[in-house]
Amino acid sequence: RLGDTGIIPPAPLGADSFAFRFFCPGFSIGEDEDPGTGSALSSLAPYWAEQLQPASLSAEQWSTRRAQFRCPEPEDGVVIVSECAIVEVRRLELAGNGTEKEAGI
Repeated sequence: RLGDTGIIPPAPLGADSFAFRFFCPGFSIGEDEDPGTGSALSSLAPYWAEQLQPASLSAEQWSTRRAQFRCPEPEDGVVIVSECAIVEVRRLELAGNGTEKEAGI
């Protein structure tokens, strides 16, 4: 068992793009693979920007739902651009101060 460890196998696609998958069988998301993992790009984008030297970097996550991301100007830090859909809205009350926050997930 992997516990709470994820596995991210990447592969180059072209001069300015790469693909990856994110397997997480021990995570509590209820699936063995996360279909769109923008947070994985925080480590993948700098690596592939250095390897490919593109002006703008593109990434595809080859899960069952196929996620596509762009990382413009990767040498200035990781900025992730993608389309998303809000599938659920939750209201969270922060303990101690009565403040409520609404978040789409």
